[in-house]
Amino acid sequence: MEAARPPVSRSDPVAAGGDRQPAKGAAFVVAGVVLGWLSSRAMPSDLLTPTPLEANLLILLCLLLGIWLWSLIDAWRAAGR
Repeated sequence: MEAARPPVSRSDPVAAGGDRQPAKGAAFVVAGVVLGWLSSRAMPSDLLTPTPLEANLLILLCLLLGIWLWSLIDAWRAAGR
């Protein structure tokens, strides 16, 4: 007969199904690169001419800032375990 396994703790990510940190890091990098590329394409071609920023550029920059903050907070929380 098989020995009964101890219950899996949710605080142990390796025992709960694998370490997802490399996959999450890769997802953050890919999202950052894509949003950075899209926001650079949405920038005005002449940066010295004072033109108002378009709404889509502001949305992309806010999303990029959110991804950066989310990845920093996630890494900080993961380091605390």
